Amino acid sequence: MYVDMLATLTTTDAADEIFLYAEKLLERSAGLSQLADRPEPWYAAGIYHQCAADMADGNFAHVHRESSRRYLARALEVCPHFGPAWIALGRSFAVNDETERAIQAYRSATKHCPEWHMPWLLIGMEHLRVGHSESYSGQGVHLEHATALTYLERAKDLTPIDSEVRNQIGIYHSKSGDHEQAIKSFIEAIESENSRKHGRVAVAQTKNFARYQNNLAFSLCQNGQLEEAAEACQKALKAAPNGNCAEAMESHQMLAFVLSKQGRPSQAIDHYHQAIGIGEKARGNVSTRAAHSLVNRLMRNISRDGIPGCLSMENLVRHVESQMAVD
Repeated sequence: MYVDMLATLTTTDAADEIFLYAEKLLERSAGLSQLADRPEPWYAAGIYHQCAADMADGNFAHVHRESSRRYLARALEVCPHFGPAWIALGRSFAVNDETERAIQAYRSATKHCPEWHMPWLLIGMEHLRVGHSESYSGQGVHLEHATALTYLERAKDLTPIDSEVRNQIGIYHSKSGDHEQAIKSFIEAIESENSRKHGRVAVAQTKNFARYQNNLAFSLCQNGQLEEAAEACQKALKAAPNGNCAEAMESHQMLAFVLSKQGRPSQAIDHYHQAIGIGEKARGNVSTRAAHSLVNRLMRNISRDGIPGCLSMENLVRHVESQMAVD
C-alpha cells in the first residue's frame, strides 16, 4: 500500500497528495472488506491530518492533531504490529512536547520492528532534544543528552548509510562541544545524501542537504574554520529548493554570523536582512526576531564613522530601521 511513498510525501510538504491518496484508500476500503482490515487506509488518513496540523494554527491544529491520533489508533487496532503508525503516533506526541508518550510509542515500534532503524533514531532525537533544553536551563549536560547517543549508534548499526542518522550524531557531538567529531559526522551525512539517487524525493533531499551544510557551517565556525564555514553556507543556499524556505533563512543567518566574525559587517547585515525578509513571510519565526537583535547589535559595533562607501552610522541605522518597518 505504498507506505514508503507516504513517508516520502510527508517530508515534501505534499499534504494535498496525501489527502487524495488517503481518500482513495478509504473509499476502496468501504467497498472491500479485505482492505478495511488493513492498517494502510487509516494510516494514510492519520498522516494527512498530521501534515495539516503542522501547517495550521491554534484550534485548527488541535482538531487536525486529534483526528490524526484517532485514525492512527484505528490503524493500530487493525494491526498492532504496523510500525509506521507507531512512529506517526509518537511524532504527534513529540510536537506537543509530550516526550514520555512519544518515546513510549517509538519503543512500541522497536518491539514490532526491531530491525528498523527509524524508531531508534527518533528515540535518540527525542532524548537529544530534551537533554538540550535541560542543559540550557542551567543544569549542564543532561542525562537525556548523554542517553541519546546510545540510540543514535543503534540506528547507525542498523543502517550505516542513512544520512539523517549521521546528521543527528553530528548534532549530538556539536552540542557536546566536540566540534571536530561533529564536522566529521556532518561531512559523512552530506556524502551519504549526495550518493542517493534523486527521484520523487528530490525536494526532500535538497532540503536535507541544505540542513546538513548549515549544521556543518556552524561547527566549522565554532572550530575557527571561518572560510570553510562560509563555503558551507553558500552550498546550503544553492541547495535550498526554495529561496524563501527555513533552510535558506538559516543559511543567511549563519553566513551573516560568519561574516561578522570575519570583520565584514556590511555584508553580514545584508544577509541578516535577507534572513529577516524570509522569516517575516513565515509569520515572524523566533529566528527572525533573533536576527533583528543581531542586526542592531552588529550595527552598534560598527565605528561611528560608518562603513566605507556607505551611509554614515546615524543615517545607516535610520535607513535600516525604516526598511524593517516597511518589511
